[in-house]
Amino acid sequence: MPFLEKIAVPPGTIGIWQLAETSSELLTGIQLSKIEKTSFNTIKNERRKKEYLAVRALLKKMAGSDFKIFYEKSGRPQLKNYPLNISISHSADLAVIFLSKENAGIDVENTGRKIAPVAKRFLSEAEITHTENSSDKQLMQTIYWSAKEAIFKCTYEENIRFNSQIMIEPFELEEKGNFRGTLKTEHRTFMFELNYFRIGNNVVVYCVEM
Repeated sequence: MPFLEKIAVPPGTIGIWQLAETSSELLTGIQLSKIEKTSFNTIKNERRKKEYLAVRALLKKMAGSDFKIFYEKSGRPQLKNYPLNISISHSADLAVIFLSKENAGIDVENTGRKIAPVAKRFLSEAEITHTENSSDKQLMQTIYWSAKEAIFKCTYEENIRFNSQIMIEPFELEEKGNFRGTLKTEHRTFMFELNYFRIGNNVVVYCVEM
């Protein structure tokens, strides 16, 4: 079973699952509800099937039971009859879950993903300059992307412009670390504490609203 790790962090718990099994293998370890079966049967792509099932297998591993995930109209995941918030993400080879008592978000990205061609879509001019002057531009831009995705998942706001509304404060690149970010809307400014760490060829970033 490719369950990799369960990490306790101040706001909650992060679970990590390696996407190494086939969808058929994953199915043997979990009990899908009728609604989940219907949803799963609409998925044709094997990778998407693995992601769908791995998240539920990981949740069972973390929570100790087959709690059910449902989605709000915004696409934000929630848990039925479970007192914690949930945030979910996937990369090519990992599925991650963040369970937290607080409003939180998480994102995982492969560090080899081609970020530079779309950098201007999600980075401000100042952020582009900072990442280009770092010791590893590719990794830094991946962390920035992942951080902004985590912040977006942590809010109920819609139609957010990543390059002008979500701002990341400069930080020094290390194997793991923390920094801060803000989301500015028409009505208020949200502030976030973010942490990141590397696992294999992936970076995981998670955030909590301050």
